[in-house]
Amino acid sequence: MATGSVWENVPGQGLVLRDAGTSGLSVGMLLPGNVDGEHFAATGNMRIAGTEGEGTPAGSLQGYRPMTLGDSTTVENDDPPDDDPPDEDPPGDPDTDTDDFRTLKEVFLGGLEQIGLDNATAQSLWEWAESRFVADSSFTAAQASVEMKDQKAFKDRFPGIASMRAEQEADGSPAARRDIPTPAEYLARERLWATHLGKYGMSALGADLNTMVAQSYMKSIGEGEFVDRLKAASEMIYEAPEAVKTTFGDWFGNHADAALMAVFLDPSNEVFNDDWVGLKGDVAAAEVGGWSKMHLGLDAPVTQERSRAIAGLGWRDIDIWEGLDRLKAKEDLFIERIGEVDYQMEVEGVAAEFGIDTEALSGVELNELIDRRATRRSADFSGGGGAMLTGTTTGFGAANA
Repeated sequence: MATGSVWENVPGQGLVLRDAGTSGLSVGMLLPGNVDGEHFAATGNMRIAGTEGEGTPAGSLQGYRPMTLGDSTTVENDDPPDDDPPDEDPPGDPDTDTDDFRTLKEVFLGGLEQIGLDNATAQSLWEWAESRFVADSSFTAAQASVEMKDQKAFKDRFPGIASMRAEQEADGSPAARRDIPTPAEYLARERLWATHLGKYGMSALGADLNTMVAQSYMKSIGEGEFVDRLKAASEMIYEAPEAVKTTFGDWFGNHADAALMAVFLDPSNEVFNDDWVGLKGDVAAAEVGGWSKMHLGLDAPVTQERSRAIAGLGWRDIDIWEGLDRLKAKEDLFIERIGEVDYQMEVEGVAAEFGIDTEALSGVELNELIDRRATRRSADFSGGGGAMLTGTTTGFGAANA
């Protein structure tokens, strides 16, 4: 909305307000000579004359303060100034219509464009750099490239860099940390990892790319480990048998796909603070637990402790499956007869088959005991039977040793 203010560009002084109109400003106040006076009067924002946009709020410009001609805060009349120029220029904002300013703008904005920064962040940083120049005409693009990292717009866009710089400053040794990425490196990782997330089906589950990239730098998570995590998450979510997926969810996370993804990828779950080898061990244990349900026909998997012990043997998947199938074929040996010790297939049977220990006996000892039972059963069968106990049902025959 026009205010009807009248400004005069006075050489050596700047833009002088001669008539405030409806703006409420003080007659006689000064602005830099290249500022759009009417826009300032209407909005309180400073912008270069002849340009578009909202400009920058005057109160936010470092070094800005309202000024007027003369010693008082207002000028009561609008008589033109004396013909003789003052002995020296009144203190005020430097003129941005200079070669230094144009160089700053060209170099600084060119650098932001080369980095690939988004328009909103680039605009915010430029407004800051412009205000610094208005406050100090010696301000250069080289200074801007350093000082911009302390600006909120930069910290919001590059939280990983901001956090690493804060840690470095807290350590009191600014030169000690050499792994802080440049903005260009940071954005390149974002683009690459966004591709990986899409490839492995994680984008659709709401993966927080910004937080992942920030935490990856802070926790020194490289591309190799990140891709390994993606593969493991994708296999668990999209390829694992339901029994394996359910077991993993029961033991280490939730059952929703997004929650399962978070166990592998989401830094808010603090997985990036954990040992990746340990997480891979969790996956392997859940796989054994799930396979035990499938191959042994169990309602609940072999315990997490035994599953982890089997996974730790380093056997191939197919060898574990065959071991479970062999154990399933011996299922009758775990339906105890009168006088026999009560062995359970998912406890003593698993320990015997895979050579892992129970609290009472070693896997080797259990294997020998179960083999003896199989031999006695075979002899009893050829000699005329024995007594079998299954729940509440008893069959009679020759007694077992």
